[in-house]
Amino acid sequence: MEDSKKPVGKYSTVKRLGETFLGIKGDDIPLVPYFKYDVIDQLNEFHLVFPSEPSTTLYENTIFSKLVRLATFSQSLRCFRYHYDAYPDKVEFRDFFVNEIPIRLTQPYSAQEKTILEGLLAEVKRQLAENTVATKCEEEVDIYTYLPPGKVIALFKTIFYSTNADKPFEATQDDVVALLRNFTPFKKMKRSYVARKVTESVPEDYLPDSLIAELRKFLSNKS
Repeated sequence: MEDSKKPVGKYSTVKRLGETFLGIKGDDIPLVPYFKYDVIDQLNEFHLVFPSEPSTTLYENTIFSKLVRLATFSQSLRCFRYHYDAYPDKVEFRDFFVNEIPIRLTQPYSAQEKTILEGLLAEVKRQLAENTVATKCEEEVDIYTYLPPGKVIALFKTIFYSTNADKPFEATQDDVVALLRNFTPFKKMKRSYVARKVTESVPEDYLPDSLIAELRKFLSNKS
């Protein structure tokens, strides 16, 4: 059962060694350029460099050789972030390294090299965590699904539109409609329908008078 939990890379160790040291080509496996590379002339210190177009396994082995052989972990991290920033598909990039680094850690690297790989794995996991938080934040608009649309309209109308006498912002009804249509459940409603609902809305029917008064007082900065 324990063996089933061991990480498994895209390519076997035997195939990696054969391709790297015996010249066995993996032309059937497309090379994915996670790291920028140059042929013959190195154009950037963080680029990989090859005498000719590399095979996929040689290319991937060289990525990790590059990362663990830079002078300091700080340089390795800068190199990693340089390529991460340049690669268009961040999800694919993170997915490769979060799965591949554990495989590399089972291979005979030195203690210092493993420390670098462990640090880079921590960086990938941090990026994954940040992406998860960002995704959740983007989904926050859906909380309006759990509020009655009438209350949402009343609240927005109180804050942004109100009456001419105590209007806290220079917002029009069209502004309120445009704002509402960024949120669930108004996204799928026709603009004309939302506009009619805003016109018909009487905030006092949905919000306590005391709350409306305090909101207007707060927004108008009246003491």
